[in-house]
This record gives sequence, structure tokens and C-alpha cells, in this order.
Amino acid sequence: MYRKDSYQNSELLTDRELEAHVLTKMANKLRVCKKDWEDKKTLVETLEENMLLWSIFQENLTSGDCEQPDDVRLNLLRLINFMDTRTYKIMSNELTEPDSLNVLINMNNSIAKGLRS
Repeated sequence: MYRKDSYQNSELLTDRELEAHVLTKMANKLRVCKKDWEDKKTLVETLEENMLLWSIFQENLTSGDCEQPDDVRLNLLRLINFMDTRTYKIMSNELTEPDSLNVLINMNNSIAKGLRS
């Protein structure tokens, strides 16, 4: 269990709550990048941070002590692969519109919502 940031009354968070919180925070950062699309430095930093978050999920899913059923684990790994591919396309300027971030934003928010339920 983890402590919430001081502004959140120092209540304890479960792993799922923490993951949901971080995913939501990243979705918000990506949303800011969408609005400030021309700030490429912040965009790349935020995309790299989001990739790091998803790589942590990937590491947990591939560890020997992962408790997720095989089908859930496989679907999440496929999702991570999709997120990586989408991110690389944005970073390499293959996708050049701010709306290309919508998929990443929506996926982070959807997974966060699922973790909270």
C-alpha cells in the first residue's frame, strides 16, 4: 500500500488505486500536450513518461508472480504493444495531429476507470 500525496489527507492507497491515480494523471498531462501541440519538448517528455508507466505494467505482467489469468495478461500485453506503437508513430511524426493523442488519453482513462471499479 502507498501513501497518497500530502494534499490528499495521507490516506492509504491500494496498488490498484495508485495505478488508477497515475494513469489519470498521465491522461491529464497528455491532454495538456494536445492543447499545446507545438511544444514538442514537453510532448516527447510526456510520451516517454507514459511509455515508462506502461513498461512498468508490462514488467509486472511478465513477472513470474503475476496473479492475472493468462487471457487477461495476454490482452493487456497486446494493449501495451498497441500503446507503444501509437506512441512511436506520434514521436516519429508519422501521426502529426493533436487528436492522435486521443487514443492514449482515452486508454489511460479507461484502464484507470476499470481499476477503480
